[in-house]
Amino acid sequence: MPASPPSAALLAHGSVGLAAGAALWLLADGWRALPAWAGFAGLYAIVAAAGSWILWQGAFCTALRRAMAALAMGAAFAGLGAHAGHGGATGFGVPLAHAVAALVLGFVVIGLVAGFDARRRRFDYEALFDAAWRNALVLPLAAGLSGVLWVLLWAAAWLMDSIGVPAPGRLLLQSSSIALITGSAFGLGSGLVLARAAALVTLRRFLLSLLTWFLPLTLLFAAGWLAMLAATGVEPLFATRKAALYLLWFILLAVVFGNAAFQSGREPPPYPAPLARLLSLAWLTMPPMAALACWALGLRIAQHGWTDDRIWAAVVAGLLTLHAVLYAASSLARGGGWMRAIAPANIAVALLKVVLLVALISPLADARRLGVQAQVQRLLQGVVTPDDFDWSHLARNPAYGRPALAALAAHQGPGPADARIASLAQRTLAEGDQPGPKQAAQPLRALALATVLPRGAALDEDMRAWLARQADWEVSACLATPANCLLWLRDFDGDGARDLGLVFSRSGYQSFTIFARTPAGWARQAGTSHDVRSLTAWREAIERGTVTPVPPRWPDLMIDGERVPLRER
Repeated sequence: MPASPPSAALLAHGSVGLAAGAALWLLADGWRALPAWAGFAGLYAIVAAAGSWILWQGAFCTALRRAMAALAMGAAFAGLGAHAGHGGATGFGVPLAHAVAALVLGFVVIGLVAGFDARRRRFDYEALFDAAWRNALVLPLAAGLSGVLWVLLWAAAWLMDSIGVPAPGRLLLQSSSIALITGSAFGLGSGLVLARAAALVTLRRFLLSLLTWFLPLTLLFAAGWLAMLAATGVEPLFATRKAALYLLWFILLAVVFGNAAFQSGREPPPYPAPLARLLSLAWLTMPPMAALACWALGLRIAQHGWTDDRIWAAVVAGLLTLHAVLYAASSLARGGGWMRAIAPANIAVALLKVVLLVALISPLADARRLGVQAQVQRLLQGVVTPDDFDWSHLARNPAYGRPALAALAAHQGPGPADARIASLAQRTLAEGDQPGPKQAAQPLRALALATVLPRGAALDEDMRAWLARQADWEVSACLATPANCLLWLRDFDGDGARDLGLVFSRSGYQSFTIFARTPAGWARQAGTSHDVRSLTAWREAIERGTVTPVPPRWPDLMIDGERVPLRER
């Protein structure tokens, strides 16, 4: 049986989690009063400081050094967070690519610090491997324990509610309770998991031993695919328009399975000697796949130019290509152990990853800024016409896109294209995130293909304009496949105004949604989903007039001026 975890360590973990939860609650409560940069700075600092302190257990010789390092980590990420909110409006919401990159950066830095041997001034790969995989297990396990605690708390609250004491359930719904309980639970959970180091090592070995046997299958698929590609050519691959995505995901899986088999490098190969040598040679299939992924991504960039999303895709492609190429060195070398290039390659790529991520989420080379600059340059050089340009891409980027729009609105030149650029930029600044002329025409063309019932009915201009904006996700999905939807015009609630009923078919089921004009504009009012009648059956019934609204059997209730709908059981 494992020894009981020291109470002092558990108390420290719980206290750090509680403090982080309290800080996040206070930050969220006052977020709207803060400028965006300050809110993001606080968010990044809290998560980085608390997370690094938890995951650096055992990495420092004294508690003071561990705390000082965690505070330094929080301060560094506060700067990155402030930059994430640069130019943004007040309100909560993290730029997704920036947040994901920051999380990856934090995880990699924590592992590199834990794996650095200060005495010898070099990285100890075995320590780095242990720290990275330990942390990769601690995070989901601590989150899982937090979830179990919440299940228990709600079960207890329901018990209390069953005897007429609803206060515990109401307390659990408070934002302060959610933040404090989740934070302290995650801290305590991480402390409980980290205190059982031997069990973690056993679990890691168990999981990696299972993943080990996916490497031969992965490389067999790769070899077979390349053989068939030689016969089919690259045209079918590139015709999918997702070639880079498919290939990079496959290479990532191969890298994960290769590391699972290699582990720290001090264990013997998990395969018989002939199979181990064969797998080393089979790894030579990875560089050609990486080259094809880079080729496909390059074609996309040449066609549409750089955006921040494509910059991140290029970073991922470059790092995975380095893994593929550097690991292949083991296949060509003799002696020195099985796949011996994995360890130095992982350290080199991790250091390069830190440099790239810091640059691309900081003022040094912000991916958002580079993407805007590249798109504006294509516009000004005439590579893309003003009417084909994606103006909403700039409108969605408050930090760099809107300043670029302001500059384009003041753009002057001798040609008609220059005047058109200034006009469309001015309109986008005024209207916000609206599609350009070409993009706006696409939903209008889709509307022309959609079936409008009853026969002979026509959409009025207000309704057409709202549908073309695709403000509702179901409208957007309908217009993406107009053959799968029906637009039914009828006064459903008897108020004398014509409403819109939308029947949409997906995955073998039909949904029906009613939209009505409100003082704030068109909005969904009611609907149903997972109807098994076919779209054809819906259309025929509507045309026959056998689909009619009926009043509910049971009326809604009004309680102190608030409407409470009743549903039949």
